[in-house]
Amino acid sequence: MKNAIRFIACAVIGLMLSNHAFAENTANAEKATKTAVATKAQKDTKATKDVKGAKSVKPVAKVVKPAAKVVKPAVVCKPAQPIKPVQALKPFKPAVFPVGENDARNFFAEGHAKNLANDRQGAMEDFTKAIQLNPKYAAAYHARGLVKKNIGDNHGAIDDYSKAIEIDPKNAKAYNNRGNAKFNLGDNSGAMADYSSALAINPNYAKAYYNRGVAKTKAGDDKSAIEDYTKAAKLGEPNAQKVLTDNGYNW
Repeated sequence: MKNAIRFIACAVIGLMLSNHAFAENTANAEKATKTAVATKAQKDTKATKDVKGAKSVKPVAKVVKPAAKVVKPAVVCKPAQPIKPVQALKPFKPAVFPVGENDARNFFAEGHAKNLANDRQGAMEDFTKAIQLNPKYAAAYHARGLVKKNIGDNHGAIDDYSKAIEIDPKNAKAYNNRGNAKFNLGDNSGAMADYSSALAINPNYAKAYYNRGVAKTKAGDDKSAIEDYTKAAKLGEPNAQKVLTDNGYNW
């Protein structure tokens, strides 16, 4: 029985001590809370005063509007032009020459090369072979006539030029060169006639105008000679230009 009373007494005393500690803790907590609230209120009041006392600062940065992006229009490609078909080449047909003409042309070419190399005799022999292979080869007669004239055989040159003109009546150069051969032989009127024939075929033959002018000068027809020199000079003949300039003529 005594033990039970002691147990109950201890329990009551423990409960009383617990309630006292709880009340004390509660009071301390309430005091701490009030202190914290008061401190916060003081800080808020101070902060409010600081804000009120401070000058308002306007934002410095300007509002930058985004630049509008320029969109270039897409390039419109024109439709390609239709490709025209290429015409088919006609089949090549080899030229058909009379028997021996191919060889004649070869001899003519060799003769021309030798003449350029001042091999007059060799050139004349090749031109002669070309004529033998093709008796209607007007160019070969004309070329051989030039060689003969250059070696001083004006009579032989006239014969070859005449043959070339017989085969090819429109050969203005053959007429002009025959006129030169005649002039060298003293046939002034015959020379002028050939120069005039050359000009009838080719009215823009500058050398023929000049040569006829020389023949006219020799004949004493200076006025007409000046006319021929002037025409030759305007066509670009340097010898005619020199004659006119040296004699004080404006062309």
